[in-house]
Amino acid sequence: MVSFRAIALIKDCQSEVTKRNTTSSNTSLMQIIGVDSYDFKDYFLCRENGTKICDFDGINTFRDVGLRHGEIVLLKCRVDMFEIEQNRNENKTVSYFGFDDVDGNREKESGLILRAKDPQFCRHNNNGMCDYCCPLEPFDEKYLEEHKIKHLSFYSYLKKTKIKNPNMANVPLLDEPDFSVKKCDRHAPFPTGICSYCQPSAISLQPQAFRMVDHVEFDSSFVIDDFLSTWRSSGLQRFGLLIGRYAAYDEVPLGIKAIVSAIYEPPQDGSVDGIELLHDPMEGNLKDLLDCVGLQIVGMVYTDLVDAGSGDGKVLCKRHAKSFFISGLEAIFIARFQSKYPFLTKYAKIGKFGSRFVTIVISGKEKCLLLFTGDEDGNVSLKEYQMSNVAMSLVENDLIEGCTIPSLLRVQEPTKTKYVPEVFFKQKNEYNIEVQQSAKPVFPVEYLVVNLTHGFPENETPFFLSNSFPKMNRVPLGYPEPKLFDLAKISTMNDISDFGFLLYLTSIERFSKADVETIIDILKKKDQSKLCWFLTESQSWRDLVEKCSGKLFVVISSEVKIGVHWSCPHCTFINESNPETCEMCGLPKIH
Repeated sequence: MVSFRAIALIKDCQSEVTKRNTTSSNTSLMQIIGVDSYDFKDYFLCRENGTKICDFDGINTFRDVGLRHGEIVLLKCRVDMFEIEQNRNENKTVSYFGFDDVDGNREKESGLILRAKDPQFCRHNNNGMCDYCCPLEPFDEKYLEEHKIKHLSFYSYLKKTKIKNPNMANVPLLDEPDFSVKKCDRHAPFPTGICSYCQPSAISLQPQAFRMVDHVEFDSSFVIDDFLSTWRSSGLQRFGLLIGRYAAYDEVPLGIKAIVSAIYEPPQDGSVDGIELLHDPMEGNLKDLLDCVGLQIVGMVYTDLVDAGSGDGKVLCKRHAKSFFISGLEAIFIARFQSKYPFLTKYAKIGKFGSRFVTIVISGKEKCLLLFTGDEDGNVSLKEYQMSNVAMSLVENDLIEGCTIPSLLRVQEPTKTKYVPEVFFKQKNEYNIEVQQSAKPVFPVEYLVVNLTHGFPENETPFFLSNSFPKMNRVPLGYPEPKLFDLAKISTMNDISDFGFLLYLTSIERFSKADVETIIDILKKKDQSKLCWFLTESQSWRDLVEKCSGKLFVVISSEVKIGVHWSCPHCTFINESNPETCEMCGLPKIH
C-alpha cells in the first residue's frame, strides 16, 4: 500500500488531503490519487524531506518513479509563482506574491448579508432568528436581482465554489480556461498526432457570471478632466494607463474596486480615428516608481470621440445598441492587456486566475429612451469593461480575430499547425426559443464582455495633491516638455505631491534612486521640516537647481520659500542679495 498525501498550498500550510490505496505497481499515479492529471499539471511529487521525485503528469506508475511500499508522497504546487516568507512573529508561513491588503481582508470576511427582523413574518423575540431574517450568502440570487447586481464579485464566486466542493476546501479550485493542445506521451506531438486526451474540448460561450473588479473610482475628478483636455485641445485620440490601487467596495457583497489616482500617457501617435502605441523608454522607471509609492497599474483608458461640429464642445454618439459598444478588435486588444497583468492567487490551480486590469472607453453619451433611437445629448460618457477569462484564453491561443462588422468576432479556420476546437453559443431564434448554434464563422462580442461601474467619491481625498507639473509625452500635442528649469518652482508639499513631477525625477540621470525614495518618504510622512532640509541642504537637489536656473531655496519661518541667488554673467560670482549690480565686480545685472 502506498500512502499519498496531497498538500495544497494554503495559508497555514498544515491542512492535508490524504489518499490511501492498495494497488498494483502498474497503476498510474492519476488513478491512485483519483483526479484528472490535467488539473494538477503545475504540481510535482516529492518526499517528506522535500526531495523532488518527478513532475506530476498522471501517466507514470509509482514503480516508474521509484516509490516503495508504505512511502509517503507529497503533491505540491510549483513555487515559482509564489514568494514564501517565514514570519513567526506574525504567525504566517506563506505570503503570496502580488497579494493586496484587500485580498487578506476579504478572505477573512464571511460576506454574509445581514437582515433586520421582518415585522410581518418574524414571530420570535429580538434574540431569535428565522428564515425571514437570517443572513444571506453573498451570492444569493434573489438579493442580487433585487439590487440589480448583474455579476458576482470574485470572492462571492470563490465562496460559492467552495460550498459546492466541501471535500476540496484545501485544494485550489479555480481553473483557467485552456484551449491549447496538451502535451501527451501516447503519440507523436501535434500536429503529427492528436487524441481525445490532448485535444481541447468544445467551447460553449456564455456570459461570465462573476467579475474580478466591480467598480472603478477616480479619487479626483481632475484626473479624468486633465486627460480629456488633450483631446479638447488637439482633436486627437489619447491613450493612458490608470495608476492606482485596489480597495474594498461595499456596494456589492465582498466587492473590489479600483481607485485611480493618476493617468500615465505613454509615447503614442494619435490621430482623429485611432492610436498607435510606441516604444516606451520609461517603462522600467514607471515600475520602480510605482513600487516605491505603493501603487500599481490597474487598467487603461482611451478616447473615441468625434466632435459634433456645433462649436460648443458637444460630441457625436458612435457607440449604442444599433451599432456596437465594444468592437471585436477592441475586445482582442483589451484581452491582450489583461494577459499582461494576470491576477495571482493561491486559489487557482496554476497560480493565476483572470485579471483585475480594467478598461475605460470615453465616448459620446447616449440618451436613455424607452424606444432607443440612437439619439445623443452631446455629452462625454465613460464606459468601463473587462474581458472574460474565456476571451483571454481565446486570444492567447490565437483562435479569434476581428471582422468587418464591429459587433462580431470571427473564429479562425484551423490549419495544419493550429487546432481550432468547436465553438458554440446560445441565442434565441425567431420563435423566441433559446437554441445552441455554432460560433463559426462569427459570434457576438457581448459573450466575452463583462460590464463594470464607475464613479467619484462624495468627499475627494486625492492621493496626489497637485497635477500642475508638465506631463511627459505631450509635446506633439503642443504642450510644454518638462525641463530642469521646472524644478526651480518646487517649494511646497503640494508641489512634490505630483505624479508627473515624481516620474520626471526618475528620468534625470544625475538624480539617484535614493534621492527619489527620499522625496517619496517625505511625501508619505508629510514631513515639512525634512522637505525644508532636502530643498536647501541636499547636495543633489542644490546641484540640479543651480545648474538649471541659478536659484536656490532658503528657509524662512519654517516654510520653504524662494530666495533669489544669481550668478554674475561677467565674473560668475554668486550674489546672495538682490542688487542691480554685482557685489564683486560692480558691473550691472543683465535681465
